[in-house]
Amino acid sequence: MTSKDELRALADRVAALTGPFRAADHWIFMATAQRDAANYWHPTEGHRYTASLDAAMSLVPADAFWRVGHDGEGPDPSDFRADVLMVPGARHIARAATPALALTAAALRAIAETVE
Repeated sequence: MTSKDELRALADRVAALTGPFRAADHWIFMATAQRDAANYWHPTEGHRYTASLDAAMSLVPADAFWRVGHDGEGPDPSDFRADVLMVPGARHIARAATPALALTAAALRAIAETVE
């Protein structure tokens, strides 16, 4: 079972990427595949979480609100920001180089909060 700290560390690694990274897709699959007991997400091997917004969406818990957009506040104007708001619960924010990376990182942070 993946711990909260491991999921948070993985989210930080994803947010630091500059583009899609196939090894990270595998790490994400391995970290989340064990966690579908709560029926929040059902990852499938082969998803390109770091490359595809649709694949990243599959990580967002079903009871969460989400959004992705251009941040424009970071040092690089191409930064994107994703928010995942758990209901009820905390808001999980991630900034990354692409929308898919930002949403994947934010979703991983939200998932970490569901781990006991």
